[in-house]
Amino acid sequence: MGAGEICDVDKYMLFHGHNPLKDLYEPDDEMLEYVKEMASINVPSFEGVTFPSIEKKKMKEDAKGFVDSILSFDKIGFLNDERLTKILSATEVNDIQELINVYNESPVFISPFNLPIEYSYNQYFAGLLDTQLLVTDDPKYHKELLPRLNLYFSKIRLSKNVTDITTSCYLHELMHTQLEKNKGVIANYYNSEVLSIFMELLYIYEHNKKEYMFMLSKRIEHVLLSFYSMYLYMSCGEKEDYSQYDFVKDGKYLISIMKAFNLLEKYIASNNKIKREIMGEIQKVINARKNLEEVLYKFEILYDSSMNVEITNKLILK
Repeated sequence: MGAGEICDVDKYMLFHGHNPLKDLYEPDDEMLEYVKEMASINVPSFEGVTFPSIEKKKMKEDAKGFVDSILSFDKIGFLNDERLTKILSATEVNDIQELINVYNESPVFISPFNLPIEYSYNQYFAGLLDTQLLVTDDPKYHKELLPRLNLYFSKIRLSKNVTDITTSCYLHELMHTQLEKNKGVIANYYNSEVLSIFMELLYIYEHNKKEYMFMLSKRIEHVLLSFYSMYLYMSCGEKEDYSQYDFVKDGKYLISIMKAFNLLEKYIASNNKIKREIMGEIQKVINARKNLEEVLYKFEILYDSSMNVEITNKLILK
């Protein structure tokens, strides 16, 4: 047992219900030109800049108020090591099916805003959602167990220094709970950060313009670093501190950030009717009535249309 991430591409896909990757995404010359243009964008320097702290209670209240104004979040399954250990210790498990049944029946369903938060990160720009895992040496674990386990959550980890940026990161992780609780609503792994990044940026855009520019600049930097890391991997191969899993993960962020920027710009530039329509479609994804790819297609948030540096330029506050 244990909360955290699965650092294996195939296991991650099975556990989260994504379609298997037939081919790994590899940036091409067109992406190279896009990244070069992104690197030339002038954004303010935030080196050494700090932001005012806020109370943790206010951070949670602000996040809930923002969500309640645009969306309706579902309850999620809460399951931590202590609870799962106690249940398994009191239950006789003889085969994989029994293990699946016990695990899937073990959580407590709570509001995502009641999911425990651990304030442990030293940097502003950080957040992590811990998913409860079952760790076993059983060789059937990979193909027989993971696809049949429900997704439950144990905690969210955020920055020690709580600011409006922390609220933005919190909303990012909360959106993940809504998208990951129903396996398969995101068919393509490379789209799995789109709505979480969209949510983080939309909140901070509407609440604190200086911190919005900080977050936007960090996401631009994320695009550049992801591409650079992928380029080195393609040129030099796997290294001790950079595996195929890291390569796929960087591809996810590269593509998701592009599409999140596209969706954000479209949302900001739209009238209230279109804004409500966009949120209505996102709500359908949360409720598992549509998958994310259908919604992205509807609003033309596609790979090619998102690879446009003018979208990012429009997001920069003049």
